[in-house]
Amino acid sequence: MPMKNLLLIPALLLLGATLQSAPVLRITEVMSSSGTGGTADWFELTNLGDEPADLTGYRVDDSSFAFAGGGVLNGVDTIAPGESVIFMETADPAFAIGLFRQFWGLPESQKIGSYSGGGLGFSSNGDGVVVFDALGTEVTPRVTFGAATTGRSFYIVYDAAGTLLSISGPGISNVGSLGAFASANPVGNVGSPGTAATSLDLAFTSSVKKFATTGVPYSSPVTFQKRDAADNAVLTLVSGPAWLSLSGITPDG
Repeated sequence: MPMKNLLLIPALLLLGATLQSAPVLRITEVMSSSGTGGTADWFELTNLGDEPADLTGYRVDDSSFAFAGGGVLNGVDTIAPGESVIFMETADPAFAIGLFRQFWGLPESQKIGSYSGGGLGFSSNGDGVVVFDALGTEVTPRVTFGAATTGRSFYIVYDAAGTLLSISGPGISNVGSLGAFASANPVGNVGSPGTAATSLDLAFTSSVKKFATTGVPYSSPVTFQKRDAADNAVLTLVSGPAWLSLSGITPDG
């Protein structure tokens, strides 16, 4: 029996290590209405995993979510761990990608690919997007978004494991928030192509040895520095006594 235990435990540990090593693809930004003088529709694809993602034969489709009607992803073969790449809708990538790079002021190192198809095209009134592998399996969660704010992209936030944090739906990009910036031209699109919006989880444990008195305001400061001026802090009570509540809390700063 002891010998069986010694052999079994390493086998399980090896299996766990194997399961954890994989690409994790997520759609992290979508532009569905760049506006007059702007660019074609585009989306950002990010690899949150710890292995490169091979995109051979991958396709994208809009809200019909159909592999057969999807457009093949061209121009980007792999996505490295932690890398975000851009795919834009165009049948002439040699021309359009250069203009896109200039429009946003992106470096040559930024990977930009393309897709096209008769039934593809994000509607400014609301649409969706999903990516399939070569076998037709959906390898990203489906993203749906509502009516566009012209010239501003939608962003979708995931944690490091690929779990969706934008539970209320895709957000709308604002300059200075989550890496978003204005395009390098008078059109002034706002987004962060090539940089996925991220969220930093901060955990605090109270060590204050006093409690509030009913009806009396109580202050216990928690201090942290925002990454961007427009970022918002959300406090959540993870554990505590049943009577403890965050109702009425007032942030300052």
